[in-house]
Amino acid sequence: MTTKYDGIVRFERLFNFRDLSTATGHILYNRVMRCANPIMATEKDAAILLNSFNVKTLVDLRDPEEAGTVDDFANLLNNFITVDAELSIPNGNFRTRRFLGNGISQVSQRPEMKEMNDRIQKVKREQGQEAAMMEVDMGFFMIVLIDTQPNLFRKALTLISRKENHPCLFFCSAGRDRTGCLSMLILKICGATDDEIVQDYLKSTCLASVENVYSKYKFGMSKKQHAYFEKNGFGDADIDENEIDYDELDAAMDTFLLRLNPKDIMDTMNHIKTKYGSFNVYFDSIGFYENDRQRLKTALSIYNSSSL
Repeated sequence: MTTKYDGIVRFERLFNFRDLSTATGHILYNRVMRCANPIMATEKDAAILLNSFNVKTLVDLRDPEEAGTVDDFANLLNNFITVDAELSIPNGNFRTRRFLGNGISQVSQRPEMKEMNDRIQKVKREQGQEAAMMEVDMGFFMIVLIDTQPNLFRKALTLISRKENHPCLFFCSAGRDRTGCLSMLILKICGATDDEIVQDYLKSTCLASVENVYSKYKFGMSKKQHAYFEKNGFGDADIDENEIDYDELDAAMDTFLLRLNPKDIMDTMNHIKTKYGSFNVYFDSIGFYENDRQRLKTALSIYNSSSL
């Protein structure tokens, strides 16, 4: 049964969903929402997204290869067409899905990540998969993501800044870290405080086993998805898929997804301020300029911040 409290809707099998207006009073309701990959969305869940929230644009932070590792979420996708991420469709009367990602390996396999990846593999050999997952430093991952994927964030922010695309729903796989970085950037532009951004990030503990709302469902990952993340994420790029212990990975992933550290998003915000001097300078560096930021604030926000 779907219920609502604190502005957060509980679906049957759609995880980590929330309207960004729940994070701060500066954002208007039903303009932009976030969630985990809606692969498990039931027909009823899809009907709520389409008919109650009137979602018009899916902003998919993955790339087609990563998305192809899971069965299509047909209940929802049957209502959307996939078009180029940067194609403008003024006055379009159809729903679109936009792929924005370059593949998670573009971040996790970068030289900056080598030390962490080597440590993860060492712990995996010595202590097992679950202990290895605890070595993943998502704060560092998000910092590298912010620094090395300017096109991802510029495209996403541009899509979300255009009123003709509203309401928008953006997501990655778990709806936590890539989604959390984009949420952070949107909230900053719209005038949210650092504490509001941290609290929004921490709401991503809304998974089945935390709230016991969906006790008969698990977040779940397909074997293809596990294999993809083993090869392209923080795993072993040379691993034979036949050697993967999927049950062990499932258990490790369940533990990992429930571990949220406020330090991760705080470190990411502090990194932007330290390296770039301010969020405004960061936005300029990725090609999302003041007029773009003003367009997003006008489209989403009831408040214009001058202190980013």
